[in-house]
Amino acid sequence: MRLIFPAVALMSLSACATYQGQIDDTLAQIPADQHAYIAGSFSVDCYERPLGGDCWQGFTHMWFMYRSLDYPAVVGRLISEQSGIGDTEYDWVDIENGETGVFFCAKMPAGKYEAYDISLANLGLGDGTTNLDKDEQFSVPFELEPGAVTYIGGVKMTSEKGKNLFGLPVFGFTGVEISNGREGGFEKALEKCGALPDSIKKVEDLLPANYDGNSGWVKVTQ
Repeated sequence: MRLIFPAVALMSLSACATYQGQIDDTLAQIPADQHAYIAGSFSVDCYERPLGGDCWQGFTHMWFMYRSLDYPAVVGRLISEQSGIGDTEYDWVDIENGETGVFFCAKMPAGKYEAYDISLANLGLGDGTTNLDKDEQFSVPFELEPGAVTYIGGVKMTSEKGKNLFGLPVFGFTGVEISNGREGGFEKALEKCGALPDSIKKVEDLLPANYDGNSGWVKVTQ
């Protein structure tokens, strides 16, 4: 299964501030003891530039989306923006294995969540993003404990590169791989949390092997 896209979409980034604003507003309205943190790593397939240099991802913007099941307005995104296009500072660039990624940690309301969708865009003609159709969205559940940093492991969005009839590059989204993450990933993700209370709990919420998220797009690779 794959989704194929030519390089013709331009993403509107104004939604980023809107989503973060909803998270901030919700955090401000609930008790501090109901705050939590989500941590892990997020990576994408990347391809060497034709003229050499850093490993570029096939889409200028790749977003992995998750939402709270307790607070409908709360939607989080893991974002990877192509080098030279956005402001993603990669924690690793592995040209040999075609992967680039970041460690992340973000404050969120505690409670039940699910990862459910992806967004893709390429800088070029047009204006918009591409998401999965509603009947193709997945459901990957996890829970953020109050007063804790919850490590969800590694999330990777995979793709493949080809050419159209005119010889121009096209890229296909092929799925999401979820794993225990890179070696030492929990500790490296914690560094992205900033200052944390000494008493904060550190927990893991990893998926069982072979979980498919109720969709052909998700593969668990522990």
